[in-house]
Amino acid sequence: MHWLNGGITSEETMALLCRHHHTTIHQQDWEIIMQDGIPYYIPPAWIDPQRKATRNTMHVGVA
Repeated sequence: MHWLNGGITSEETMALLCRHHHTTIHQQDWEIIMQDGIPYYIPPAWIDPQRKATRNTMHVGVA
């Protein structure tokens, strides 16, 4: 939950985004939830009416 909507600000609730994706999250009604330190992205209803949370697996295991 975004801090403007009562969410807390902590390392456990943050995800690093570039400017483009940060803007997209706010302007197109995307949401991010954290599960075990991994960000999951929830698309707006116009993209996925069921708003299924998904994660980016492109860089899994890369450190």
